[in-house]
Amino acid sequence: MSKVLVKSNLDTLEVDNPEKLNNSISPEDLIDFAQKLGVPYIGDELVVKQTLWEMVNKMQASNGCSASGERLVSAARDGDFLEAKALLEDNPRLVKYSTNGVKNSPLHYSAAQGHHEIVNLLLESGVDINLRNYRGQTALMQACQYGHWEVVQTLILFKANIHRADYLTGSTALHLAALNGHNQCIRLLLADYIPSIPNAWDILRKRVKMGVGNSEFDESSLLEVINKPADGGITALHMAALNGHIETVQLLLDLGASVTAETVEDGTTVDLIGKSPVIPISPVLMGCLSMSQLI
Repeated sequence: MSKVLVKSNLDTLEVDNPEKLNNSISPEDLIDFAQKLGVPYIGDELVVKQTLWEMVNKMQASNGCSASGERLVSAARDGDFLEAKALLEDNPRLVKYSTNGVKNSPLHYSAAQGHHEIVNLLLESGVDINLRNYRGQTALMQACQYGHWEVVQTLILFKANIHRADYLTGSTALHLAALNGHNQCIRLLLADYIPSIPNAWDILRKRVKMGVGNSEFDESSLLEVINKPADGGITALHMAALNGHIETVQLLLDLGASVTAETVEDGTTVDLIGKSPVIPISPVLMGCLSMSQLI
């Protein structure tokens, strides 16, 4: 067994078994040392030293897990599948590891970078698919933010929750996909609300343009998801329009996104764009929105 270094205000202890611990600390210092490590001193010197030794081993195991966890994070971020696989085979519990501070897990990093094979590996290893980081974002939200549709597809197949909202802005995966114009991600997020029938998207477009319903679609559930507001009443359509993603705007309108949904401060989608000093008003974009208002 390798030697273990235990540091406190006392001298460093360098021990490799409980017996050597007996010779490394005086009875007088034992009480102080036990208190510093949170070990109750019950009067039996040998029992206290044995407890200290067990704590040392736990500290060593924890440090080893942390180091391996950081290696797994690096592998997930860099797309090193073989390294990630080897680490998980050696210690399956690493799948629960998350970094200090931002609390990003290996799943977050691999999803954000688009490494779908590592995402699949982590999911098969039992990772919590809806694990949140410090701001409440899931791996699905990060994959949608960066447009990694293959990762989105994998996460949805493993039943990721598409309705989770982050803690800071209330944005869902749909908001983040719309914000950055990732249409394929939007289609995947809403796939469960669109029936698997021929020409489903054409039927949706016709329904919206004609202003009529269609019994083949669960319209209420679909519209609830599409028009769900983030903080301030911002919808996915607002985000797509403000960032000039014309195709995304058209897609959301085809799906029934509301042009008249109002934000807390700026009104409807058209009002929001009209008030923006930095977003150029595209005639095509305004045409899409204006036509939808007439329906």
